[in-house]
Amino acid sequence: MRAISNHPIFGAPPRVDLDPTDQGVRWMYLQSVIMLVASLWSSSVAGTDSGMARGQALVNACAACHGPEGRSQGAIPSIDNLSAEDFIAALQAFRADTRKGTVMNRIGKGVDDAEIAAMAAYFAGQHGVAPRPH
Repeated sequence: MRAISNHPIFGAPPRVDLDPTDQGVRWMYLQSVIMLVASLWSSSVAGTDSGMARGQALVNACAACHGPEGRSQGAIPSIDNLSAEDFIAALQAFRADTRKGTVMNRIGKGVDDAEIAAMAAYFAGQHGVAPRPH
């Protein structure tokens, strides 16, 4: 009985020696690097766009109380003028029950840190509120 390693189907593939000085090999390497860079760049751009879209979808719920785009027309505070850091700190404080509110404590418990960050980034990006230096 033959060993599996010598089997024509299950055996090791034939060894191919590539000459790095060969123009075809260098072109193939260059194409691989270009494709890798392009895929990394496109995924980072898509990640940015999807983060903004996620933030926009989440802040739609805020409009019921805080007004369209976070600009309140009544007694409830506007949230469109908060820096990203202040927005994050406020929602995390509501979630931890260290800041009192009427319904915001329950709403804060329903969002995680990634969702809070997405909403903060959306408001900061829409209204040009720059993060404050620490």
